[in-house]
Amino acid sequence: MAKVNPFRPGKPVSPGMFAGRLVELDAIDNALVQAKYDNSQHFLVTGERAIGKSSLLFVAEAVATGAVSTLGGERLHFLTVPLTVKRNETQTTVARRIMDKVKRQTDSMLAKAKLMKIADFVTRLEVAGTRLHPAEQIAAATDVADNLVEALCTTVTAIAPEHDGVCILIDEADSAGAEVGALLKTVVDGLARAGCGKVVVGVAGLPDILDKIRSGHESGTRLFQVLPLEPLEDDERKDVVRKGLAEARDKTGVETTIADDALDLIAHLSDGYPHFIQQYAHDAFDADSDQHITVDDVLEGAFRENGAIAQLGQAIFNTQVFRDIRTPSYRSVLGAMAPSGDSYVTKAKIREITGLQGATLTNALSAMSKKHIILRHPEKRGEYRLPTQTFALWLRAVLPKLAKANGMGDK
Repeated sequence: MAKVNPFRPGKPVSPGMFAGRLVELDAIDNALVQAKYDNSQHFLVTGERAIGKSSLLFVAEAVATGAVSTLGGERLHFLTVPLTVKRNETQTTVARRIMDKVKRQTDSMLAKAKLMKIADFVTRLEVAGTRLHPAEQIAAATDVADNLVEALCTTVTAIAPEHDGVCILIDEADSAGAEVGALLKTVVDGLARAGCGKVVVGVAGLPDILDKIRSGHESGTRLFQVLPLEPLEDDERKDVVRKGLAEARDKTGVETTIADDALDLIAHLSDGYPHFIQQYAHDAFDADSDQHITVDDVLEGAFRENGAIAQLGQAIFNTQVFRDIRTPSYRSVLGAMAPSGDSYVTKAKIREITGLQGATLTNALSAMSKKHIILRHPEKRGEYRLPTQTFALWLRAVLPKLAKANGMGDK
């Protein structure tokens, strides 16, 4: 019988496999409960790639819809609008997509309930959406925000009391330009001015989403409770693996166990990044042949052809190296840092290894820091590190091949 692999790299994990993040979940629960009672509190989830932002929003959606209860045991019932922002989307497009999703859900409610207030609302929503739709004209920022605020406030009235309110969950908000950040700030501010406290907005993005929201006004981020995600603790990492194995057992009746040192290795290799935990556990589970995962299974799954490290490289790191990094000097810097894993390396050491001088090295370090490809030391000037050990392992495998293909030699 084919094995059912319970681990899902690259996809938000189900609430049943979610581990850790109790502080963040409690904050999101509170934001939703407050909105139910017309006292909305909005939240902003930030963190590096693969840190679990999408999974946290996925759980938030399940709580908002009532699929799972809050940590306090309360069941909520929000009309929920999940949205993933596309690269370089405009504020008009984002606003229109939110309104389209609201309309589709209210259309469904109309078909089921035949409520006249919903029918009247849907008509007005179509009119409001039309104001955002024409491609030949770009609405002013304030017009876009005002139209969206009006539509959301009207939605709250139309769907009460069957629904607690409206929950908008926007993932990868950093993918778009600063104007979308400004839209979010303006909409949240507009909801407050309109006294519409039953709409809660949850946003997730890389740390630079903070700057994009501030770009509209310095006070923009004060409208959100900021929830920065850090890597999971060691016990939480192991809990993710244990929950996955328990899910496989419950589905198939076949139990797969894992040796303590193998569990330690997955926890260590993952650096606490949920996506990495899923990938390493997925490939270790796949490599296992006797329903007992060992260190050898973890290593085979990680380092074999098309194994965990290669898969993570394709899914995450390829975009960083080949889309965001255009010049050989940038890759030369990464090659100099890779042997140190995720430990800090001084600028002087990088200069010594690469031979890069002056503005060339400074610009490379600055550009990659801004893109979160490398991280600056928070206290020591001139020290940098790679975000994860996995990134370092992948770089050590791929950069020599890339250098040879480009005729770059060792640099």
